[in-house]
Amino acid sequence: MTFPDAITQCFRKYAAFGGRASRSEYWWYTLFILLVMVALNVIVMLLFRQARLAQLLTQVFSLATFLPTLAVSWRRMHDSGRPGYLVMVWALGTFLGLLVIAVTAAIMVPDTSNPEAVQTLRTIGVATFAFCLVVTAIMIWWMTRRSDPAVNRFGPPST
Repeated sequence: MTFPDAITQCFRKYAAFGGRASRSEYWWYTLFILLVMVALNVIVMLLFRQARLAQLLTQVFSLATFLPTLAVSWRRMHDSGRPGYLVMVWALGTFLGLLVIAVTAAIMVPDTSNPEAVQTLRTIGVATFAFCLVVTAIMIWWMTRRSDPAVNRFGPPST
């Protein structure tokens, strides 16, 4: 699948969670999302020198592409024979992990008078961060696996 074909396919299947997405479809689409976000940031920063505007535009773009990104990720998991809901488990786990890290940091900053508590919170934060990294690495590894060449429980291979 080519770069334009992958983008077209992902937007054509905007919210389609059934079926399968090939490795090339997923990674070309991911590259497209990354390139657009970088381009938005660079253009806004060069033209307007407004970091907040660049951040707002990338957030709007992220929101607009959230569903097709989730759908292609879901279908990519299907392509390797895994259930698509693992994408949501990963996203929710990462969100909760980042929340734990933020709360830990917020608690640590105001009260540094108790070194044992600070060390405990720091350990929780580091462990949570490490967990998020490991789970993300597993997801990336799964997304890079070859497609199941035969028909699997999610349908025939995508073209």
